[in-house]
Amino acid sequence: MVAEVYGPDEETRRQVAHDMEQMFIEAPGLVDVDTYMADANERWHFEVDTEKVTRLGVDVETINRNLDMAMGGYILGDAKRGRGLEPTHLVIELPLHVRSQLPRLHNLPIPTSAGGTVPLTELGHFVSLPEDPILYHKDLRPMEYVVGEMEGKLGAPIYGIMAVEDLLDHYTAPDGVSISGTMMGPPADDMTSGFEWSGEWVVTYETFRDMGLAFAAALVLIFILLVWEFGNFIHPAIIMAPIPLTLIGIIPGHWIMDAEFTATSMIGFIALAGIEVRNSILLVDFARNEVHRGTHHVEAVVTAGQIRMRPIWVTDLTMMAGAAAIILDPIFEGMAISLLFGPIVAVPLTMIVVPLGCISACNAFKADRPAEDDNNGYICEVENDGE
Repeated sequence: MVAEVYGPDEETRRQVAHDMEQMFIEAPGLVDVDTYMADANERWHFEVDTEKVTRLGVDVETINRNLDMAMGGYILGDAKRGRGLEPTHLVIELPLHVRSQLPRLHNLPIPTSAGGTVPLTELGHFVSLPEDPILYHKDLRPMEYVVGEMEGKLGAPIYGIMAVEDLLDHYTAPDGVSISGTMMGPPADDMTSGFEWSGEWVVTYETFRDMGLAFAAALVLIFILLVWEFGNFIHPAIIMAPIPLTLIGIIPGHWIMDAEFTATSMIGFIALAGIEVRNSILLVDFARNEVHRGTHHVEAVVTAGQIRMRPIWVTDLTMMAGAAAIILDPIFEGMAISLLFGPIVAVPLTMIVVPLGCISACNAFKADRPAEDDNNGYICEVENDGE
């Protein structure tokens, strides 16, 4: 998990990042906590004595070029090698034992305009200066990173986010504001301290958001097709009623297998929803055909359950057997659990919910065989063809 820290100035951002690093360390389940802030390294710079350089007839460009050649940063040219004639740079540099010691670099000969040479030490001296710190920007806004990894049974990033947010309840930033992470975008501005949750959380959020929208769109399209096929809204609602029942098996299945509900688990849930819709269609369509032949709607529904139970179970057992083959796969484990445990609960409940829904909504069968009679205490009654 990643926190992208924003703020009004570099000092404030770095202080907030250091404070959040400590909170990451204190949060349960978070390990390998770090920031991208590095201590400035020291580099040796050669400061030119302009008076001596002018007097000895040496220009600064010559000094820089000779230092580059000594340290290996000067490219003499390139050689074309291989079938692709890719260029290989030719560089010149002093041996490591020479260029790693300043006293030896002091004796580096520098050519003068008069044709002679002078030692480098006659033209200036080396000074140790800190390097400029690495500055991170995102969308042209300066920021700092605080990172960590989740471990253990509750390894999803949302648990680490909640733990850090609890610690932030008692925290005040150096600029005097209370901060809380944003989930779906950076803070509105950099006038005050703030941060955005990023990293695995973004992947998790975007994955489930996109798959959820796709699933919702699929449900709407399925419902439209069913309404077009059956000519009413009641039968499609009954057919799609078992879809949420699959979660009754999927969620305990993940708990039993000690597995996380991942994107592949969502894929399994979506696939299982389609299969359960197909099972419901088998029951409802068979019952409608029986009613069309003159069978009482209750008898038609019972007959549909008796005759269609075997093909429904054969389909789901075949799917469960295939899912069992990949349940040990680290990537597709979630999908296998959804397809294995979901039907165990969904199929029996489908065989109960769909018939009861058809019996309760008997008026929906009027389009198949319109008739009403209060005989035998039924709300709806279908006449035989001979009556």
